[in-house]
Amino acid sequence: MNFALRIPDYYKKDIEYLKGNVSINQFIINAVAEKISSLKTAGYMEKKQKMDLLKR
Repeated sequence: MNFALRIPDYYKKDIEYLKGNVSINQFIINAVAEKISSLKTAGYMEKKQKMDLLKR
């Protein structure tokens, strides 16, 4: 999938500093993957907590 992504200029310094030796593209892909993983984990934990409460 390809699409144009507009990132505000005020993020440029942070991205350049944090990306290390990878491309900006790879840095953004990793950031998106981490966010997706985090949201999926949070959803799983919420579902598990509800199931545990129902078992009581």
